[in-house]
Amino acid sequence: MTPHRLLAIRRSVRSESAREYETLWDRLRTAVAEAGGRAWRFRSPSRPDVYLEFIESRALDALLASDSVASARRALDGAFEPATVEEWEEVTPS
Repeated sequence: MTPHRLLAIRRSVRSESAREYETLWDRLRTAVAEAGGRAWRFRSPSRPDVYLEFIESRALDALLASDSVASARRALDGAFEPATVEEWEEVTPS
């Protein structure tokens, strides 16, 4: 079975831009879900302007390449540049 892969994105969002961020994040989350993936996020309790977002799928490359997900990511990244982007892979038993 293909392991789950995860994209982890950290970005800062100024409080005065929170509404725009929420709108763009909802667009991305919806596009990911409709493409068969999962997207969720956390906010730092000590730095409420820092978000850690996750996109997960067993077919991550195909999911990220889908038109709706790619478009939503470009819009979000264009408005709120990611500080870091890392890809992770599920560890499966040998």
